[in-house]
Amino acid sequence: GLIARLGVRQAIVLQAILFAALHLNPWQFVPAFFIGLFLGWLFVKTGSLGICILFHAAWNGLSFFVGAYAEGLGVVIRGYTTYPFGPPVFQSPEFLALGIALCAAGWFWLRSACESQARGVG
Repeated sequence: GLIARLGVRQAIVLQAILFAALHLNPWQFVPAFFIGLFLGWLFVKTGSLGICILFHAAWNGLSFFVGAYAEGLGVVIRGYTTYPFGPPVFQSPEFLALGIALCAAGWFWLRSACESQARGVG
């Protein structure tokens, strides 16, 4: 319905904002927004809500796995894999920079994909 009213690009951005807001966690808003952008693009490309739900479930499973088992595997990311009920710990700047770089790459990739589709190439 959003695509019919707003067009592809604006519909993807609006649903990503709603997706992020519905997580009800301000710390999760930015990553959930970018996942929402990807899921919106995935829906437009495939036309399948089921694939989007499957990807979302896989993403949540991966996040759970990393949080639950990373330390046991010897992977420690300060502020991410440490004990969640302890005092707040900020993530390392390298981890933050990696997240920002991945978000930027995803944004430019999504923008390029939308422009290609608008031109009828993609």
